[in-house]
Amino acid sequence: MKKIKSLLKGSPIAMVVAGVLVAGLASAALLTIYGHMTGTADVEQSVLFGDSNTTEKTYDVGNSRPVAGNVYYNLVTLVNNASDKSAKVELKTTYQSNEHSGWWLNEPGITTSYVYWVTSQKILTGVRPTAVYNSTGDKKYEVWYKVHETGDSNLHYAYGHWVSGQGWKWDGADTNVPATRDCPFVMKEDGKYYMVNYGPNGKKKFDIYTSDDGINWTDKGTIYSYNGSWYKIDNPRILKDDDGYKMYFQIKKTNSNDSRYYIFLATSDAKSLKEIAYNAANSTESFKIVSGNQCGGSILAPGADGEWDSFRVMQPMVFKPGNQGYLMLYTGYDKYDQKGKIGYAVSNDGIDWTKIKVSKEGYDTTLGTDTWKTSVVKTNNNLVLFYQNGNEIDWTWLGSVVNSSNQMTIQPKEIKPFFIKNDFEINLKPLNYSIKTEVIPAQ
Repeated sequence: MKKIKSLLKGSPIAMVVAGVLVAGLASAALLTIYGHMTGTADVEQSVLFGDSNTTEKTYDVGNSRPVAGNVYYNLVTLVNNASDKSAKVELKTTYQSNEHSGWWLNEPGITTSYVYWVTSQKILTGVRPTAVYNSTGDKKYEVWYKVHETGDSNLHYAYGHWVSGQGWKWDGADTNVPATRDCPFVMKEDGKYYMVNYGPNGKKKFDIYTSDDGINWTDKGTIYSYNGSWYKIDNPRILKDDDGYKMYFQIKKTNSNDSRYYIFLATSDAKSLKEIAYNAANSTESFKIVSGNQCGGSILAPGADGEWDSFRVMQPMVFKPGNQGYLMLYTGYDKYDQKGKIGYAVSNDGIDWTKIKVSKEGYDTTLGTDTWKTSVVKTNNNLVLFYQNGNEIDWTWLGSVVNSSNQMTIQPKEIKPFFIKNDFEINLKPLNYSIKTEVIPAQ
């Protein structure tokens, strides 16, 4: 017998309610209805069995973060005592959310999971963070950053370690990288640290640095030079992919306070960062720009007039949540506000991108409205986000842990009020069923 969740697959209701009918012996039949409610919501669920057996449940989840309400209705009594006529199970869910942002993750073996960033915590005073995660050792998380936008002498380094009875503690030191080289991105590969940043030759070149301890760095040379007419490149982020490496970065069009920023892509077919550093040391640049389909060959451009990111898009952070598809977090804002907000875009190939809305405003409202430069790291079983919040560095993580193999597809959805009505027609002797789903937008 098919499971109800397989019938739900691909329908709008699958994002909110999943039902599983477990069938074996008739006396052991059990209908399980999972109601996943999110945000500020008043959720009403009612189930009608036949003509006379009525069960009603009402949930008020108030101002809570997303919660899951699981309601179980046992059909044993119905199956044992029912006549041959069909029983009708009707589930109606009323969902209302006005201010919540999040994503849907479709995972193998799991119908749906709703994920969100939990309430963030301040870890450091500083700006422009980049982070790595270590699955072993005491230094679980390592962060490189500036303490202030101006006035620093060197970039700073900190590591987070767990202290029993006290929680996470952060210790660190100054690096030997001048703070004027202020767009660091750090990766760790085969036990060695690699940083992509400005070098000594201006802000149209990215150099690669190597280090054994994350504090003392050696500039190995240039990996990419921008030869176009626009003003400067900034904020590189590198992703290791199946066919090499992708480097996402921003370009400022002119040397003007009114100039827009656009996001670009360069790629390398190198097999390792060690190879890229070796090439740089021998005056060979490993990255070449890819021509995108947006303004000037960019892959992501500012939005149209009136949109939240109509002035600048910048500081891209790209990663692959699973084996399929790419997710980008980027900073954007309009000309009148000019306070950073975090937006999302998705891509099938890492080149052609589509912006997606995760709130009625468009950007991720859960992260605030003075937020900049994200850095996402994968742990053994979750995603952790570091980002600049004003003049501090905050971190947060997903409120719904992903499966350990990270095999999933991100399907972000714009959150809107709606009503769901599910009708199950269940024939008790023999036991089978059908399902009808209706999604009604709120007026």
